[in-house]
Amino acid sequence: MTRITLASRPTPEALLYAIEKDATAFHEGSRNDDIVNWTLAQLIHNAHFTPEEIVCEFDELKTRLTAMQRSSLDDWEVCYVEKVRKVANSYDGRDEEQLWQLMIDQGGYAPTSDPNQTAMNV
Repeated sequence: MTRITLASRPTPEALLYAIEKDATAFHEGSRNDDIVNWTLAQLIHNAHFTPEEIVCEFDELKTRLTAMQRSSLDDWEVCYVEKVRKVANSYDGRDEEQLWQLMIDQGGYAPTSDPNQTAMNV
């Protein structure tokens, strides 16, 4: 399993894929950082999206997360939809370099190809 790190400056598509396919993403201890990184990657990848469209994308992603990931988000004392909205509204319109600098380095993401442990089915 290859780890995707921020230091390697992956494409926004690769970073979104890695976050969405990492079975440990969106769990307690990383939820905030994962949501921030996912939202910033969306702002880079889909610069034409409005913040509300990014919120809709996250709602769609949540339907593809594992049951444990969905439960972790639902149990979080922070409203994850509002977190995505706040990050998207705060940084909408920033240039790509600024968005990359705002990413939170957690040591990387390890996407898995096991459909039973992934956020998205291939």
